[in-house]
Amino acid sequence: MNGAPPQIPDSGPSLADERAVPGEKADLDAERLSMLALLALAALAVGLRLFTMHEPVERDLAIHALIANEWLHGRELYGDLWNHKPPASFFVHALFIRFFGMGEVQLLALNICFGLWSLGALYFVARQMLHNRWAMLTACLWGIVLGFCLPLQANQPNTESLVRPMLLTALGLWLGVERRRIPQPGMFIAALLFFLTTLFKQHYAVIPATLGAFLLLADWREQGRVTRRTLGQIAIIGLTGLLGWAAYAQFLNSENLWAKFYEAAFTYNRIYAKGLGSTLIEALNLARPFLLDLLPLLLFSAAGLLWRMARAPERRLFWLSGWMLGCFLAMAIPGQFFPHYYQLLIAPAIVSSLFLLENLYQTPLSRHRRIVTWAIAVLSLTMVLRLVWMLSMPSLMLPILKYGHSEGMRFIAAQQFGKMLAARIPDGAPVFYVGSDPQVVFYAGGRIAPSKFYARWLDPAQSGKFAPVFLAETRQQFLAGNFDLVMTTGSPAFFSDPLVAQRLGRDFIQLPRCIHTQRLWVRRTATEAAIQALIHRPWSGCDPSYESFRKWRAYPWRP
Repeated sequence: MNGAPPQIPDSGPSLADERAVPGEKADLDAERLSMLALLALAALAVGLRLFTMHEPVERDLAIHALIANEWLHGRELYGDLWNHKPPASFFVHALFIRFFGMGEVQLLALNICFGLWSLGALYFVARQMLHNRWAMLTACLWGIVLGFCLPLQANQPNTESLVRPMLLTALGLWLGVERRRIPQPGMFIAALLFFLTTLFKQHYAVIPATLGAFLLLADWREQGRVTRRTLGQIAIIGLTGLLGWAAYAQFLNSENLWAKFYEAAFTYNRIYAKGLGSTLIEALNLARPFLLDLLPLLLFSAAGLLWRMARAPERRLFWLSGWMLGCFLAMAIPGQFFPHYYQLLIAPAIVSSLFLLENLYQTPLSRHRRIVTWAIAVLSLTMVLRLVWMLSMPSLMLPILKYGHSEGMRFIAAQQFGKMLAARIPDGAPVFYVGSDPQVVFYAGGRIAPSKFYARWLDPAQSGKFAPVFLAETRQQFLAGNFDLVMTTGSPAFFSDPLVAQRLGRDFIQLPRCIHTQRLWVRRTATEAAIQALIHRPWSGCDPSYESFRKWRAYPWRP
């Protein structure tokens, strides 16, 4: 005997191990079930976008696609092609046009890609902020339903829809780094994403700035001082943004475009924008019908956050409060308010509401748990029923529900007129267009000629001192250019110009007024067959939007 303890043979896992295995298996099963539910929600998101694939696009979408298409054909952004937004929207549209061509398929692909990214990013943020797996999935369900909300104009890939997944991913990374769930290099990816959002609209920088200020407040409350860790994270975001914009400015300067870009994206926007006060009043106008879908969550989340901050503030409350306030400021700063700006508030309102409900559910009182369960069920059922109601409407009703009767009818007419033109003109025919419905050229598949083709840019009420300069440049382009078609809607200041009228009379044949105030001229040197195709009787003098209006009046549940 050497005193060594006897060796006990390994007889398999211990009792503790046996107890741990079922728990691990349950977690694995729950994770798999969550992934299946997330895939089902992704399929729902794709299906909803397919459902509205053929609805008329809004003006901004048509403008972005047209400018991106011309950019791909070698024209110069901010030099030859003018717009008052930074370049990211045009770059994304150009990327998808390169693969799918300009048109409805391109917008659908763009919509699906960014919609799925937004869904995954929302789940990513919810996992960082919430504990209950079903609360995370509920956040995704509400995000899909509100993302389809037509009055919020959230079902098409406008600028807010493109920015939302980037913001969510950046916020999720920042939160994960702060809670030490994600390595520190994730902060640099978050900073890069925040910078990219400012290339869509420069004032989106207010979102990380506001969130950073709230995190500094959280540090001060918890430790009585500002921590180096938080300051370092804010510095990474700020320096990345400054270096990114410095690099872009240097690139524009090397191309001799910086002065033109600054004039468009900064100087012009000071004239284009209204006062901040009037925008805030518009944004807070609770009588707006599109707020019916978002108002319950906004009120509950805002009131709940204020109540919890007053009673028992914790760091996640500072996160949610800074996120929501930053998105509200980004929505209000542009100076002109449009319903799709509310999309920025969808994600923070959803996550804040479920965070508050989850905390209330964890209280020991069973009464609170029943209230929370019923609240989530009623909110979810209300949203789903509203979604079913919108899906049950005839397709012609959707633009009216989305944009209102006047705008909806106008967009329907522009879409149908453009598609009629597409069947009668060669692909990529050079078109001179000045008007309020650029969707006509988008659906016709034509190549726009002037850089200031949007009539509102020529309006002194919109452009101030820039309007006469834009008008003179557009006239010069028309007099010097070579076009197959000339189209207009509501641009009397341009088409009443003596030199413009002289060239129209000499080189073009005006066709009978076609659809919804559209006026059309065809080049005299075009072939007789081309002219006859454009004057073809079935559409001459008709207005397909009249049929839409008749059906809308007959629909019993019209909005």
